[in-house]
Amino acid sequence: MSKILYIVILARTGVFASFGYIHRICSLLLEPVDDHDVFQRLATAGDALLVITSPFCGACRAMVRALERLPPGTVDRAFIADAGDSSGLVADLEVFHLPALFLFRDGDFHRPIEVPPQVSALVQALAEARASPPAPAP
Repeated sequence: MSKILYIVILARTGVFASFGYIHRICSLLLEPVDDHDVFQRLATAGDALLVITSPFCGACRAMVRALERLPPGTVDRAFIADAGDSSGLVADLEVFHLPALFLFRDGDFHRPIEVPPQVSALVQALAEARASPPAPAP
């Protein structure tokens, strides 16, 4: 039973263990947040991507799969929030569709990211967003 628990814990952290070695199976770890801690966590994150999803959303699952394949260094950290559990956050950011992606810089809203769930499109959109001036916060 302890081996199964060990594997589950590793899978939730984005790490896979085999033959005594630990390998990262995705380059980006999506850290869960909610209404209560999101802005405190974003404040210390550098360039951070906030992803708002729903477990029942097929497009959201596709976006998460694409985000997990982003190259290292694309963003400093990434956070994921469930729209159903974070209604205050959804209202604050004026989310109208899922998945919703937002780039924050040192805790400040920088701009929304609207892109299909493809790694190359995400990399390009995030690079363009970082090079652009901040957009007005919702």
